[in-house]
Amino acid sequence: MDDRKRSLSVKTELEAPPLKRQATDIESVGSKSVNGFEVPLSQDDVALFKKEAIFRQMQIYRRERDLLQTRVTEFEQRSAYHDDHLRVLELWWDQLLNEVNILSGRPLISSKHGESPLPKSLLLATSEEYSTHLEAKRDSILQSLTPIFTSLQSSLSDVSSDGKRLQDGLSELSAQITILKTENGRLKDEREDLSRRLTDATFKFMSAEKKLDRLKSSTIAKIERTSGSSPSVKREGSADEKPEPEKKSEEVDDKLVARIQEESEAVVRKQAEELRHLHEKVVNLTDEVSKLNLKLSSISEADVINSEPYKTLKVRFEALSARSSHLEVLNDVIKQESEKLSSERTEYRELLTSEYKAMADDLQNQLKKSEQDLIRIRSARDDLLQDLSIRKSKEEQRLTAMKELEELSETRSSRIKTLELEVERLKSQLETTNGNPMPYADDNPEELLKRIEKLEKQNQFLSAELPGLETAFNQAHAQCTRKVTEIMEREEKMSRLLAEKSKADQKYFSAMRAKEAIALENRALKAQSLKSGEIIQQLRDAEKSVSQKVSMLEKQLAELETVRHTYQKQLQEVQLKCNEQTVGIDGYKAQMEKLHYDLQVRSTTILSEADARRHAEDQVERQKVELERWKSESSSSAVNHISGDQSQIEALRSIAICSVCSKNWKNTAIKVCGHCFCFDCAKDRLNARLRKCPLCNKQYSHNDLMTIHL
Repeated sequence: MDDRKRSLSVKTELEAPPLKRQATDIESVGSKSVNGFEVPLSQDDVALFKKEAIFRQMQIYRRERDLLQTRVTEFEQRSAYHDDHLRVLELWWDQLLNEVNILSGRPLISSKHGESPLPKSLLLATSEEYSTHLEAKRDSILQSLTPIFTSLQSSLSDVSSDGKRLQDGLSELSAQITILKTENGRLKDEREDLSRRLTDATFKFMSAEKKLDRLKSSTIAKIERTSGSSPSVKREGSADEKPEPEKKSEEVDDKLVARIQEESEAVVRKQAEELRHLHEKVVNLTDEVSKLNLKLSSISEADVINSEPYKTLKVRFEALSARSSHLEVLNDVIKQESEKLSSERTEYRELLTSEYKAMADDLQNQLKKSEQDLIRIRSARDDLLQDLSIRKSKEEQRLTAMKELEELSETRSSRIKTLELEVERLKSQLETTNGNPMPYADDNPEELLKRIEKLEKQNQFLSAELPGLETAFNQAHAQCTRKVTEIMEREEKMSRLLAEKSKADQKYFSAMRAKEAIALENRALKAQSLKSGEIIQQLRDAEKSVSQKVSMLEKQLAELETVRHTYQKQLQEVQLKCNEQTVGIDGYKAQMEKLHYDLQVRSTTILSEADARRHAEDQVERQKVELERWKSESSSSAVNHISGDQSQIEALRSIAICSVCSKNWKNTAIKVCGHCFCFDCAKDRLNARLRKCPLCNKQYSHNDLMTIHL
């Protein structure tokens, strides 16, 4: 049911719902008799009838729910027990296979840590998949048991008396198994019969509960009284006949009380008989339990010796003792091989150590030689770089001197040309001065013109000489200024080199001081290395002595290990005996627990089946009494009930028909107010946006509609 519904309390008598306001429009949904006249039922009566019908249906659902819930809980417990039994059975088989593998000398079955012995997929698998799993398990069991059976056949061929005794025991066991199988089949048949009877009784109980709810309903009783008191057909001329509702209702109440009393007396008689039978069964079961407890508490030693677990444990002990002796021999062989391998390991370790030391010394000598070669190569490289820089500076000086010489030669050639021109000019002047001491006295115009021409030529020569002189002067001036600047640069460079030389001298002196400090430190380190070499030699000697002591201790440890193995074997033998005793005790405890558990299960099943049978028989007695009552009442009031049933059917029909459309049955209730209509009318009003109840005008929605069954 929906969580929003209110929880209804189950009571013996139904309480009437709270009264609501009287509806303004009275619909003809039913009729009742007031002073002999047919009057329509009120809206409260109709609502009460509907609510009681809904409540009865909810009670039926609740009973079914409780019954199903108990059965589901029981099935869940059975399923959990069944899964646990399967897992325990798988673990038991694995343990048995491991023990068989130990006896036969085969490897053990390895299982991963945290892995379940029975996969969860097999718990939900079909019968075919589980059959394949069982086939694989059977193959592994047969594979483990085959060598043991072959060895047993070879050993049993010599011992005939034990074989006969085992065959006798097997025949007895097979006879007991057949007896148990027949008893098991009989119990299964009884269980099926009881389960079938329980199902029939449950069905009858549910139907009787429905009838009891209808009988307890005050509205139905009211309608029955109304229908029984009012005549169905009124004829003309019979107006003087008056109904007597009070007398009829008293008769109905007396009949109901008498019927309930008869049913109660029958139930009490049946329950007394059941209690007597149950008491006898309990006494018998307690006697059987006491006998079984006495038998378990006083088990004789002969029974223990002749029991199958003792025989299996004895065979297992013999196999384990044989395997233990084999393992002792194997352990001695392995110990000798281990000692041999340890000696070879020490020799090989010493050989590797000597080779490693020789290789390390060789590599160290090569490293020192390489360092010396590197120092020599670096010094030669520095000398070559210094010589190269000197040669480069000399070459640069030579090139600059060559350029200066070329410039001086060019200046010299230009100076020679100017001097030659000057010589020619001076020669011409001398010639003129020597020929004419008085150049301007007696010259005629022609001579003057010639002289003018000469002077012009001289002027031309002078004008031609001036550019050469100017260029020569400029070149000489430029060379002088360049020489001056070069001298100044050389002086500055000299002063800078002197400063750098002083700095280099300081660095050299500091480097020499650092060199002396490093040399002192190197001497100290050499002394320390000599001391460390002595210490290393001492440590090597100590290591040799320690290795000798370790070898002696290893020998002592091997001796102690052998002693420990012997004590461990003795301890294992003692533990094996203790385990055998504990296994026997656990087996007997498990048998006792199983017997107790079977006894409890059987007692619980007997009690549950007895309760179910008792309830069913009570129900049968009630049904018999009710059947007798109905038979007696049906013969007397058949004619009177025909008219009353017709009117009652009409009244109930008017109640069950929808009050809006008057053609469909009421199958939908509104949770807000409790009024009932057909689903089509309620849906049509919602689709037409008339979201109000036509009887009480309360609003409702799609979620407030609930399907009901009248």
